[in-house]
Amino acid sequence: MSNKNEFSLYCFSLIICRNSKGKWLCVKESRNRGWWIPGGKLDHGDDFYSAALRETREEAGIDIDIKGVLRVEENFYGSEGRLRVIFYAEPKNQDQIPKQKADIESEKAEFLTLKEIENLVKNPTKNDFIRGGDSKKEVMKYIVIQIILKMEGKFFKSNY
Repeated sequence: MSNKNEFSLYCFSLIICRNSKGKWLCVKESRNRGWWIPGGKLDHGDDFYSAALRETREEAGIDIDIKGVLRVEENFYGSEGRLRVIFYAEPKNQDQIPKQKADIESEKAEFLTLKEIENLVKNPTKNDFIRGGDSKKEVMKYIVIQIILKMEGKFFKSNY
């Protein structure tokens, strides 16, 4: 008989993407889950980097160039844990238009100004809001972290 404890670890890649106009890539998620940043759970065989590229393409229709890692977050509770890597990226093609046709991944994507994102946080409507819970704070936190680290030239460079 085994005394091993079962443990599940859920791994996610999140992407903060800013274009040359200073706008941030946001995804209007399917199933009325609101606006959020591109990202998702790693599929079998994924690493964090490849999941970031795939999720941004699937959810936002944008091909990105990952510039570095902004943050690594871990949460452990009981027999489960969550590990998230938050990347900073820029579009490979500044003229590429974000996804406009809804599918199972998302309704659409847009590059939004910081003011537009703040408005979604402060003045949510039935159809336009930042995803619930702590996610409202997280979107702004990740963007602020990116701005500060990029200005200081201190985000971790990608080796990919």
